Amino acid sequence: MVQVYNTSLRRRYYANRCSAAFCFFLLVTTICLVLPFFMAYSASGADFWLKHNTYLEEPTVKYNYKLVMILEGTQSGGSMPQTLFFSTVAPLNSMCQQSLRVPVLRTQEVDGDMDGKAERLEISAQVPVANGEAIYSAKMMVFFEYELREHAKLSMETMGFIQASSPLAGQSLFVDSDLEWHQTWPLTVKGGYP
Repeated sequence: MVQVYNTSLRRRYYANRCSAAFCFFLLVTTICLVLPFFMAYSASGADFWLKHNTYLEEPTVKYNYKLVMILEGTQSGGSMPQTLFFSTVAPLNSMCQQSLRVPVLRTQEVDGDMDGKAERLEISAQVPVANGEAIYSAKMMVFFEYELREHAKLSMETMGFIQASSPLAGQSLFVDSDLEWHQTWPLTVKGGYP
């Protein structure tokens, strides 16, 4: 048998505007149009129409147990310049073997507000100095692991640089400083690491 002609069957249902069927149709149509908007808004919160945003985040900064210390001064009563060197990186120490001076090094990360992120790092380095040696300048590079995790995901190694000098020979040096990060361009926030 061969089909010669085909027509579709269409049924139409009519109801008054005050009937329960029309009210149900109106309710379902409204829910289908409005519900996706509220679902999208509740998933993203107040950031639904947001194009740009600025936020502050306390980074996780961990001491890498890497530092480089250079002390400059004189020996033999001020007649000969001298440079003392120390690093926690062994290859650097082997390169500067003739000026290597190993200090007593103590470090402590302090978490004052007990939030799991250290707010302060205390480094104490006691360098043995021989009679006739005088120190006039101190430089120290301290390396940290710096991480952002909340909005922008960023992980990098950073360096803090401390430098102090005086025309008078010193016996000790105390430094208080803040580790600040200045960025010149906003971070892209698309998930993952930029």
